[in-house]
Amino acid sequence: MSGVPLRFALPVFNEGASARRTVEELVARASSFDVPFRIWVYDDGSTDGLGGLPESGVGDARIVLHRRPTNGGVGEFFRWCFGPPIADASDDDVLVVLEGDATSDLEILPALVSAVKSGADVAVASRYVPGGRITGFPSGKRLTSRVTNVVLRALYRAAIRDWTIFYRAYRVSALRRLAAASPRGLRTGGFTANAEILVGLARLRCQVAEVPHHYRYGEKSGASKLKVLPHVTELVRLIAAYPPLTP
Repeated sequence: MSGVPLRFALPVFNEGASARRTVEELVARASSFDVPFRIWVYDDGSTDGLGGLPESGVGDARIVLHRRPTNGGVGEFFRWCFGPPIADASDDDVLVVLEGDATSDLEILPALVSAVKSGADVAVASRYVPGGRITGFPSGKRLTSRVTNVVLRALYRAAIRDWTIFYRAYRVSALRRLAAASPRGLRTGGFTANAEILVGLARLRCQVAEVPHHYRYGEKSGASKLKVLPHVTELVRLIAAYPPLTP
């Protein structure tokens, strides 16, 4: 699997046909970069057949299906991202993490990859910078997202608007720096593990770019996995594990 400068990882859990459509569209988009790529699909214990995804990917060596027999949760997916998808990567290779439910706008994929190639350590698909927007997002989850992002921005003194979105492009060397600085691994679980990665990179003074993103929540076919109370509990754990930076 060496010699693959562009890598993708997406978690899938009972996303139905959205999973297949996302992968098929991603293959088409990734092919336009004219560089070798590989897509890791992380099946987190799905019971719905993934909308026929295994069958659609048979024979395409660019698609690797990683199966968990039972659902391990979002935190386990992000821990896994530090392993197989980048194990044999060069430091300047790019890992793009996106959602497998068709909510990640692939139109901005070139801009994300370009930002990393131009010097950013991580490029965030941001809903909260000018040009970014959200459609179809329930009001309760919208409020949770907004409050979480305001809190993290205030505590960690980084000019980042969207700390919680999955959709990002990482320079592999930045992920390796984070792993070296955090020998105990990620300290939180659930969706907060995603925010923890960005907090860790911000504390390492990594360069962060944000690209406007239209988050189409209404495209989801499966139920939301975000539960507010566990999210708040994990957010408290995150702040305890990473004390806010002083000026």
